[in-house]
This record gives sequence, structure tokens and C-alpha cells, in this order.
Amino acid sequence: MHKHPYFQLYLHSNAELESLLHDKIVERSSLHEWPLSSVELLKTAPGQRWVYKSQTRPSVEAKFYENASSPILLSCTRIESPLPGHSHLLLPYFAAPQLEAKQLTVQEVLSLGQELHSEISAIQGDLPVYLDIGTAERWHEQLATLLKELEYLRSREIFQFLSLEDIRKLDKLGQSQEILSTFDSPAYLHGDLSGKNVFVSGENFKVIDWQRPLRGPIDLDRAILLTSLGFNPANLLNPGIIKLMLFLHIRWLSECALRWFPEGSKHYDQQIKELCQKLK
Repeated sequence: MHKHPYFQLYLHSNAELESLLHDKIVERSSLHEWPLSSVELLKTAPGQRWVYKSQTRPSVEAKFYENASSPILLSCTRIESPLPGHSHLLLPYFAAPQLEAKQLTVQEVLSLGQELHSEISAIQGDLPVYLDIGTAERWHEQLATLLKELEYLRSREIFQFLSLEDIRKLDKLGQSQEILSTFDSPAYLHGDLSGKNVFVSGENFKVIDWQRPLRGPIDLDRAILLTSLGFNPANLLNPGIIKLMLFLHIRWLSECALRWFPEGSKHYDQQIKELCQKLK
């Protein structure tokens, strides 16, 4: 294995991957990378293509694929890693357009979101979750943790744009009936159901990137899908769902600043400030 040139990630060598594929790798290129994961496209001598994914905490994707069974999932091979917190996956390349490349109407997206939810709810297995907000009590726990983290980041001047007034506003809104009313129908959710994570081939589709699945209100995935495809979900879904989606974005940015990528704290601070301004 060798270290990624920029991030604290470790990747298998061509020779190591070739021993798993039983073929020579003739081409290896990056599809996507950031501090917590690296995704590469591998092409072997016979012309087959594979996706090799190396990632670190907090992803639960390796455990997800070990346990999950569904026609909407790609087959996946987990490669053992000697490194704590690291996981490595090998998946077949799925040659189909991403949903974000389709020209869909808002009603088509809403309908597809419902269909995807039905398929995700039917996934078999003991499925892991990155975050459980399936009940109001669980949400209160997560909200309290978020507020403490934001107060810490502000008190240490790691965050300089976020104000004490912003944190008090988040506390009040997070306990509003509008948000609490969304927790009456929890479900297993993808957590990042964007147009780039859904591939469509005829009547079939595949859903990828199961790094941070959730247990929470069923419409969260549809809100994320609509937003990713350029539609404003505000007049289409429960307003509490929209607010909850923004809260979860703030939570993720706060977590990145504290645990996963502190070098980006200034950028996260600005983003959280902007998200606070959107919350009303």
C-alpha cells in the first residue's frame, strides 16, 4: 500500500489489485477524491472496468455492503485493510448515465423519489447507520451535541463568523414543533440521495455511495434529491423537512471542522453562517 499524495488515505498498489482481479491493470485514473475518500477507475487488459474506493472514518459503507442485499445495489468486494478506520472497496463499473444528466420535471423527480424510497426501504440485511434521528428523542440528543460543538468552535475562535445569536437561533428552531412533527414516520435513508449517486439504465437504476446512511424522516431523501437537481423543495415538502435538511448540513460541517478536516474550518464556518441565515 502507499499513501495518497495529498490526504491521509492509503491505497493499494497495482500489483495488489491485480492479484484480486486476476488481470493486469492497464489504466488507473481518479474519478473523485477529497480528504476522506478516493475513488479511482481501473481498466484491465481484457477491457473490463472497475471502481476502487479507499476511505476512512466516518464512513460505514464497507459494513453496509457486507450486510445489504437489493437489486438497486452494485456487487461489492471488500478488501481487507491493516489500517484502523480505513476501508477499501472494489465494485464493477456501471456504464449508465447519472440521474443529474436527465432532463426531469419536478413531478417526475417527486415520483422517482418515492420509488427510490420504496426500493431503499426494501433493502435486506442488518444495515448500519451513520446517524439515527428516527425519533424526536434521538433528534434532541443530536441537537444538544451539535450546539455544544458549535459553542466550542466559537469559544476557541476556530469559528469567527458564527455568532452566539446564531447558536441560540439554532437551539430555538431545532426544538420547534415544525421540526419535531417530522419524526412520526422514520425510515432507513441513503442520506445523500443526490442526482450524481443514482444511475439510470432503461427502467432500472443503481444507487451508489452508501457512506453515511441515516435513520430518519422519510422525506429527507426526497428533499436532498430535489435540491441536488436544482429544484426548490420548499413548496413541495413539509417545511420542517427542509429545516431538518439544513440542520444536518450544519451538523456535517461542524463534524468535519472538529474531527475530519480541521484545515477547512474557516470555509465551514462561512458555510454554516450562510445556512443559519437560510433558517427562519
